[in-house]
Order: sequence, then C-alpha cells, then structure tokens
Amino acid sequence: VALFAASGFCAIAYEIIWSRLLEQLLGAMIVAFSVLLGVNLLALALGSRWASSRADRHPRPLSAAAWALTASGVAAALPLALLPWWMRALARWFPRDPAELRTGPWPIWRDAFLHATFLEGMACLLMGAALPYLAAAGVPARDAGRASGRLYAVNTLAGVAGSALTGFALLPALGVQ
Repeated sequence: VALFAASGFCAIAYEIIWSRLLEQLLGAMIVAFSVLLGVNLLALALGSRWASSRADRHPRPLSAAAWALTASGVAAALPLALLPWWMRALARWFPRDPAELRTGPWPIWRDAFLHATFLEGMACLLMGAALPYLAAAGVPARDAGRASGRLYAVNTLAGVAGSALTGFALLPALGVQ
C-alpha cells in the first residue's frame, strides 16, 4: 500500500514538474501539456502491459515493484541532469529555421513530443511496469475487486496530494530550477 501511495504521489508530482519544465522549453502552450500527458499515459500503459504478463509469475513481485519504482526515480532525475546536452543535441538535429514558423504547428508538436519523451518516457514506462507487480503483491485472488479498488484509491489520493504539494508548496518554494 505504501509503494502504491508513493507511486501515485511521485507520478503526479513528476507530471507537474515536467509540465512546468516543458512550459519553460516551449512556452505556455496547451499543445505541450497535451503531448506531455499523452506520452505519460502511453508510457504508463506500455510499461503496465509489458509487466502484466510477468507479474503474476514473479517469485517476489514486491521486490520487482520496488526496483522499478527506484529506477523510475533515477529515470526522472537523469533527463534533468542531461537537459543542457539534450537542448544542444536537439538544436543540431532540428536547426531552427525562421521559415518553420510559417509551416504550421508541426515543429511545435515535434518538439513537444521529443521533449516529453526525453523528460518522462523511461520514468513512466518504469512506473507503469511497477503497477502490475504491486497488484500481484497486494491483491489476493479471492478479493481481487475490492483489494484492487483500495489500492488504486490510495494511488489516486496520493496523486492528488503529490499534485497539491508540488504545485502549491515545492515549486513555489524551490522554483523550477
């Protein structure tokens, strides 16, 4: 239950941080947030799908979940440390051409997708992979519906707490940097 809560708290806290960072990289754009959320949900689903066939057979699902969540923390921090390199690489791969501003929204969508994937892709894959392992460890077969509901309620409520604490306390106190 504690890992499910930590997962929900961190997932939404990360999302708030990533959205603020993406706002700095691309400007305050709805497109950027939409793409960020889409990449987040897709990566969570892919990670969950990958792990779902393995979690029930794993001899120690709680250990696998703890490993995945720890690795997700590293995967969330690493892009922040590599951000200067990423920005230089992106400028080399996709040089800014003033004519691009007249070609429509595609360069913005491309940049939003690349930034979002770089910032959150691996962390979200790992968080998504952790959920089936957590469920395998914490959901007894005889009470699957009720136990799953409780775990996901804890995850969701912790996500609300992560959003509130990050958005209203941590970021204002510490700043995006």
